[in-house]
Amino acid sequence: MRQMRVLINENNLLLVFVTTLPLKRDVAYVTRIVNIFFMDINQFLKNIYLFKTLSDEDCKNIAQFAHKRKVVKDEVIFHEKDPAEHFFIIAYGKVKIFMTSPKGDEQILHIQSQNDLIAEAAIFDQETYPASAKAIEESLLVSIPKKEFLENMTHNPQIALKLLSAYSKRLREFVGMVESLSLNDIKERLVKYLLKNQTTENNKIFCPLNITKREIAMLLGTSPETLSRALNYLKKNKIIIEQDKELIINDIIKLQSLLDK
Repeated sequence: MRQMRVLINENNLLLVFVTTLPLKRDVAYVTRIVNIFFMDINQFLKNIYLFKTLSDEDCKNIAQFAHKRKVVKDEVIFHEKDPAEHFFIIAYGKVKIFMTSPKGDEQILHIQSQNDLIAEAAIFDQETYPASAKAIEESLLVSIPKKEFLENMTHNPQIALKLLSAYSKRLREFVGMVESLSLNDIKERLVKYLLKNQTTENNKIFCPLNITKREIAMLLGTSPETLSRALNYLKKNKIIIEQDKELIINDIIKLQSLLDK
């Protein structure tokens, strides 16, 4: 049943919307989105790893040519081999980065979420995007144009040095991810995936199944069959429950303890 709801957010903005969702879910979801949508891009950039080392003035200059872009579920942000004219930061939502084979099969490379960057590397060393990006849920992006960003660095070389320092830290994190894929068994990889993608709503901790299990298997570097066995192990031990396109974490302490074994 569609209902009209009226809310006042923390900035005293009156919000009127029509929805079919339960009230508690509406309040949390809509308030989060509205607060982020009216965010100050300058302040937002200061919490992103690539810009944390920049001064207030540097962030303010970049914010002047950045803009917000709202995308709906399944909207393509860019295609593989499109001109790399922007890079993006996710304010909220989730985006999958993927490549498509000549036969049309998708290979997911990453699932990016809040505060993650998309296609920043392509800005520096490639004319086109090496992969495609598509929203897997409604998302808000901060889009930074390549031309203005590089011109800003040309006029202020210190920014390039600061960004290099931040990016080297990010590279070490990726090395750790590669080592994890090589050394950890599928059960550990699955546990880390669940913990990273968990969300809490109405005292329920869960991991949304907004991509297929086949795609999750590809992300974790395993086969769908092996992933199924790992999921069944967690279900059998009553650590998770699968329900309505969600993996509900029934015992998060027990789930976390699997990483310590």
